[in-house]
Amino acid sequence: MRESYAMREPGCPFCELDDGKLVAENPLAVLIHDGFPVTDGHMLAIPRRHVADYFDLHQPERNAIQRLLKEGRARLLAPDQKVTGFNLGINVGEAARQTSFTVRST
Repeated sequence: MRESYAMREPGCPFCELDDGKLVAENPLAVLIHDGFPVTDGHMLAIPRRHVADYFDLHQPERNAIQRLLKEGRARLLAPDQKVTGFNLGINVGEAARQTSFTVRST
């Protein structure tokens, strides 16, 4: 399984990240600025391993994403202590407006 975290696929927008989008990372996940933000500060937490949806993640991946969410929150609060709320969303399935289905072909 360890090899799956290092695998990258040509053309995958999450494997070929623009350094300007990267907010934080750890061995199992990355946090990036959303390319199509809904609000100021909109970020995406993405597992390094390609999976179809949140429910396919292993617990260590969920923990890694949780750590990145906390780091992203701290980065948003650092320059502006007046921020009073956060929205966290997980879109699973086309009906829930999931737009990326990053399952590896191998």
